[in-house]
Amino acid sequence: RALVWPDQRTNIPDQLLLNVTQWWLRTHMEKFVDPDDIKSAPNTCLASILPDGGYLLDYVPVNDNGKRMVMGAGGWAMKYIPVFADILTDLVLGTTANKSYARYLDQFIFNRPAVSYQMYQLPQFSPLAQHQPLSLRIPAKSCSEIL
Repeated sequence: RALVWPDQRTNIPDQLLLNVTQWWLRTHMEKFVDPDDIKSAPNTCLASILPDGGYLLDYVPVNDNGKRMVMGAGGWAMKYIPVFADILTDLVLGTTANKSYARYLDQFIFNRPAVSYQMYQLPQFSPLAQHQPLSLRIPAKSCSEIL
């Protein structure tokens, strides 16, 4: 279940997911593992999921000190880390122009004039409720095209 706020975590394992895992182990792996010997950690893994499920790779918008600061964010992107590291390194060094992925970079920027999304409907009591909507539209399919 997706959470908007970290304090919504219960740190209680979802019994349905445990049951499905046990069923799968019993059905496919019972020769190798004991499906009843399940241990689950009482914690939650948090991830930042953008409204379109995409990724963010761009310069930090406000940078008055003249230094190049870059940011990479969005979801479960572990499989793309080698490509993202290469892209972020090239952004810092200013060497993206001749790269094969240069044509895709506009799909990963902070502000895209064509499409804006409000991140979440924030409760009125939230200090974030006063913030302007962020322009974030980064298609996840673009990452697969790069690879």
